[in-house]
Amino acid sequence: MIPAYLYQYTSMNSVLAILENKTIRFTRLDSLNDLNEGCCGEYAHLKKYVYISSWSADERESIPMWSLYGRDKKENVLDQGVRIKVPTNLFTFDGNGGLKEELALNKVLNNWNVVTEVKTKDIELGEDVKEKLKDADLNDYHFTRKEVVGPVKVDYISFANYADRYSGILKPGQHPGFYSFFPKDVGYEKVDDWAYENEYRFWMQYPYCKQIYGSGGVLKNDVSFTKYPYIDVFYNEKAIPEMEIMLAPNFNVSLVETFKSELEKRGFLKVLQKSALDVRM
Repeated sequence: MIPAYLYQYTSMNSVLAILENKTIRFTRLDSLNDLNEGCCGEYAHLKKYVYISSWSADERESIPMWSLYGRDKKENVLDQGVRIKVPTNLFTFDGNGGLKEELALNKVLNNWNVVTEVKTKDIELGEDVKEKLKDADLNDYHFTRKEVVGPVKVDYISFANYADRYSGILKPGQHPGFYSFFPKDVGYEKVDDWAYENEYRFWMQYPYCKQIYGSGGVLKNDVSFTKYPYIDVFYNEKAIPEMEIMLAPNFNVSLVETFKSELEKRGFLKVLQKSALDVRM
């Protein structure tokens, strides 16, 4: 069963950016911290078609998660960490700008997930792909349609099974010597070293196409469709009143009042929660 709420460990600055921009950042699969994500052997660059927003289903705080993700990336400190709690149907619309009371579920890859068309900030195409697109069999539909699948419960499997599964990521095409790569086949599994995260993730693909095909040589071409390794997706603002923010166990007391003030400017008026953990980080 899909949980009602999801949790993400991040930094004060990231939360302010989420509220300011009204977007959630989806990170390209090849830029996530697990270097085995979507392992595709000599076709590893094909992971660049898949973008992920990662969350945890654990209501209970996690010391490893605080340590790994509750860090300000620019300043590399842990005393500015926060954990946010959001309703699971963060991207679900009812056609009138409101959240659906019930999740509209579609069965995708043997999991029950919401499939929602979304809006994103403008996406800048990579320089290396602009010329290639002139001869590619892709039309505007592939670039204007943007769809989020999720939340998907990540399946954790052994490294041996993981490596074996993704060694045959290409499938034979209709013509001899031609192959197909299906982006929907990657980004749903991780090595079980990461099982403590109890991850649910939102998944999207860009450009929107069922498969990428060509000869083995063509598919070895390292192509980045987006200039930057992320896509910012607009969430439904009516989800924000349900959002909660928790401060890290060793939060910087001197920053809290400034943080609260900045949150209020962005319309977040709830009381900040304090971590229940007693730990030096």
